[in-house]
Amino acid sequence: MPDYSVRRISAFASLPDDTIEDLDEALVPAPQVAGTILYEQNDKPLAVYSLFTGRAKLTAVVATGKTALLRISQPGELLGLNAAMAQRPYMATARILEDSQIGLLRREALVNLMERHPQLALAVAQRLASDCAEALTEMLFLRVTTTTVQRLAMLILRWSGTHNARRHEIPILYTQAEIGQMIGASRETVTRLMNQLERKGNISVSHSQLKIVDQQSMKKIARLAGKISSAM
Repeated sequence: MPDYSVRRISAFASLPDDTIEDLDEALVPAPQVAGTILYEQNDKPLAVYSLFTGRAKLTAVVATGKTALLRISQPGELLGLNAAMAQRPYMATARILEDSQIGLLRREALVNLMERHPQLALAVAQRLASDCAEALTEMLFLRVTTTTVQRLAMLILRWSGTHNARRHEIPILYTQAEIGQMIGASRETVTRLMNQLERKGNISVSHSQLKIVDQQSMKKIARLAGKISSAM
């Protein structure tokens, strides 16, 4: 039987046992197959989703009518929490990329549990604060960096911090076309710049991993030397 305990969700992992038990009781298992739309941009946020296995792609249609890739969520993440707590429409569309174990927690149930369990309310507040900090970092990332290679270097450095990478090794989760969407460049430009960074000894790339070989050089390229850790 799949393990649907919220203890596997990073935001809730350290909660007391009684809180976990109440959350598990309220959680509705909702396994999804690849290609399913979990929720769509502008939908009313009726639930928060726990991603136990699999991956979900979050995209949004922006003012120009283009679809922007926001991120690919990994196991252990919560989806839709910000919208549910703010009672505002989902800002993105979540599409399941592979068969996944999903848990559904209705907003009303979550709010009731937060009223009964102060530590759960604190955990949710901390998760929302972290999301806000990430959004601010993203905004600064787009405003401060000006060239494509700067944006690419900053993105790689941010991945390194997000994944707590040992020896600066980062799993490659995105195609080069998707990276291009994230930094406002074509796939061909991303390919050229990745090859350039690798030739200069800044990074090395294998089939499934990217390694930062010279972090200081990458920071200089991003013009954030000595400040990158405080921005994460």
